[in-house]
Amino acid sequence: MPLSNSELARLQGSELELRNTPLRLHWEFSDLSASDGHSLSVNFACSVRPLSDPIERRMLQEVLLQGRRSISANEVISHFAPSLRAAGAKIAPQHGAQQWLEEDSARTTMLDALRAAANATAFACGIEILAPYQIEIQSRSFENERLRLRQQANVEREAAHRLEHLHRTAELLKEFQTLRQAAPDASPGRLLHSVSLPDRGAMLEASILASADKEQSQQIWSVAGPYLVQVEVRQTGDSRLSTQPKLIALPPTVGPLRSVNRASIDGKTVLLIGAQSGAMLVDPNAPSEATVFMDQPLESPHGFNRVVFSTHHRRIYATHASAGIVCWDLDAPAAPLFARRTAEFAGPVSNAAPAVSTYTSYGGSYASIAGPGRSGAPAGPRNIHPLDSRLILTIGASPYLLETDKVRMLPIDAGSEILALLPADQQLLMVCEDGTILALDRQSLGLINRDRRAGRLRAASILPWFNNSRLLLVADDGPIACIGMDDSLVTHFASSYRGLRGVKASAALVVAVSPDRQRLVLWNSWDASHPAGEVFLTSLARHRIADVEVWGLSNDHAAS
Repeated sequence: MPLSNSELARLQGSELELRNTPLRLHWEFSDLSASDGHSLSVNFACSVRPLSDPIERRMLQEVLLQGRRSISANEVISHFAPSLRAAGAKIAPQHGAQQWLEEDSARTTMLDALRAAANATAFACGIEILAPYQIEIQSRSFENERLRLRQQANVEREAAHRLEHLHRTAELLKEFQTLRQAAPDASPGRLLHSVSLPDRGAMLEASILASADKEQSQQIWSVAGPYLVQVEVRQTGDSRLSTQPKLIALPPTVGPLRSVNRASIDGKTVLLIGAQSGAMLVDPNAPSEATVFMDQPLESPHGFNRVVFSTHHRRIYATHASAGIVCWDLDAPAAPLFARRTAEFAGPVSNAAPAVSTYTSYGGSYASIAGPGRSGAPAGPRNIHPLDSRLILTIGASPYLLETDKVRMLPIDAGSEILALLPADQQLLMVCEDGTILALDRQSLGLINRDRRAGRLRAASILPWFNNSRLLLVADDGPIACIGMDDSLVTHFASSYRGLRGVKASAALVVAVSPDRQRLVLWNSWDASHPAGEVFLTSLARHRIADVEVWGLSNDHAAS
C-alpha cells in the first residue's frame, strides 16, 4: 500500500518504507514578544524528506516512529515545534514590531534562526530540510495601534478642518452681515453677487446656517391613511437628526387623509387637513378636539389636496380633483357655505380620465390623486392660496382667481401642468412640471418673469432664508435643487433616492417623501451633501405617506 500524501514513512512488516518526494510543512508561532512589547505571529514553512542512509533510517525510526506504524506530517510538525518556537522567542526581542514587519533584513534574521533550529532537529532524526523556505511575520497589536493612531490623526485632521471651516464661516457671515447693513433693501441673493466668485458658495452655506439658527427646534406633520403623524426633530452632537414619531388618530367621518397644511388663525398656529370628503382644523396641542368641515359624501378616490384659511373672509377654502372648490364658514363646519364643483367650470382643461394612484398599505388600500403633470392626471382644482380678499388656484396649466364665490381664469398660459404656487417676498411663483418658473406680482397678478431653471419636476417648495427665500425643486430623476431667484447659485440636496414625491422646508430643515412614500428623508438646510436622518413612517402608520408639512419653532434669542 503506497504512502499517503501526508505520510513521511511507514513500517511495512519489518521494513521501513520512506517517502521519496519532499513533504511541505508549516508552523505558526504566536505571542512572541518584540523589543517594543508588541506580540508577533510568525509563520514558517519548508520542505522535509527522510534520508535513505541505514543509520539515518534507524534514527528516524527510533526518534519519530516510537512504536507507531507510520509517521504523519502533523507528528513531524509537533516534533520540530518546541525548538523552532524557542529559536523564534530568542530572536524576537532583537527588533521592534515595525522592523519585523517592514524590514527585509529583520525577516532574514528570523528566517536564518528558524532554519538553523530546524536543521539541528532534523540532524538528530534522519530528516533533511529543503527549500523553498518561507516566512511571514505579523503583529495584530501593532496593526491595531497603527490603525488607532491613523484614526486619531484623521479625527484631529477633521477637527482642524472643521475649526478652520468654522472660522472661515464666521468671517464670511460677518462679511455678509456687513453687506446687509450697508444695503438693507437688497435681497440676500443680490448681496451674494458682490462677493468674490470663489467665496459665494461658502457664503451661501454660512448665510443659510445663520438663518437656520433662528429656529430652536422643528416639527414635522404628516398624514398617512387615517392618521396624523407628529415627528419631533432634535439635533445630535454629530449634526445627525434624532426623530420621534407619534401617531394621532383623527375622526374617521370624512375618510382617509390626503393633505396637511399649516395656517395661523387668530394668532394661533393650526393644521388644516384635507380628507376624502371633507376637511379638518386641528390644534397641534389638542388634536383630539379636531373641528370637522363636512362636504357631501363623495365616492371619488381623491381627497382635498389643499386646505387654506382666508383671514379676510374668516373662511376655510379647499380644493378637490372631483369636488372642485369648497368653502366653509369658520364657525359653521357642518355644511359648505358654497361649492364650485369641477364639472361647473366651463371648458374642461383635460378630457383625460382622472388617474388614480392606489397605495397598497398594511391596513388596506388607500387611493389618492396622481401627481400633476403625469399622464392622465386629473384636471381638477389644486394649489389654492389666499391673497387678500381673493384666492388663486390652478387647474392643469392655467391659474384661476376666486373672488367672493366667482371663479375666472387668468390670462396666463403656463405651458405645462402647474405643480405649485409659492409666495416668495412680493412675488408669487408658479412652478411648472416642465421646469418653467413664472413670477407674478402678488397684487396685480401680472407676469413679471418667465424662466426655465430645471428639467421635468415632481414637486417644489420654499426654503426660508432670512427675510427672503430660496426655491427647492424636486427633479423627476435626481437630487433636490436649491436655487435663488436673484442669484445663479445652485446647491443639490443629495441622497440615494431618485424621484422623490414631495418636499417641504423650514429655515433649518428640509424634508422629502421617498419615491415609495414609506419614508421621510431629512437634511440640515445648511448641509446638502447627505441626509441627516430618515423616518420610516409606514412601519408605524401601516399606510403610505400622502403629504407632509414642516415648520421651525423660533429662537427669540437668536440674532436676526
